[in-house]
Amino acid sequence: MCDYSAMPATVTATQIPWTAIVGIAGIAGTVLATYLTNRSAAERVRLQQNYEDSRRFHAERRELYGKLLAQAQTCRELSVRNHNHENNPLSEDSDEAMKPLALDAFLTLSMTGKQVQLIATAPTQTAADTLVKNATVLIIRSGKGKVEFDFDNKKLHEAETALRPLAQSCCPQRVAQ
Repeated sequence: MCDYSAMPATVTATQIPWTAIVGIAGIAGTVLATYLTNRSAAERVRLQQNYEDSRRFHAERRELYGKLLAQAQTCRELSVRNHNHENNPLSEDSDEAMKPLALDAFLTLSMTGKQVQLIATAPTQTAADTLVKNATVLIIRSGKGKVEFDFDNKKLHEAETALRPLAQSCCPQRVAQ
């Protein structure tokens, strides 16, 4: 058996091997440094992914808003080409030639308007909806009198003017690096 009475009751500082303490401190420091490095790297990756997601989202928004405005302009151009300022009805030939173009413009405008409704803020949704309605009215009333045409064209211009700043404000501009 072991005689415990021969062992000292307390350990004194002279009995602790200082190399062991330095080794333990070194290992703890290495583990802590590795943990902090991994944590900061993970945070950097997360921030970079969030930035890329945001950049892509805003790029898609800009693309859709631009497409919506371009389609409204296409509707205006078709209406101008199809419009007769003398209040005479359109000839059957020109009406038939314009129908596929007008239908395609209307469908694209409508589809783009629905896509904008999914991603836009509430004020931008309202402005986009007004733009789609006014462009549709301009196509449908094409061939009417000059007064109606000018009124519809003015309404479409107002809707475009209302949408532009809203679309620009919710899509941060790309900063030069």
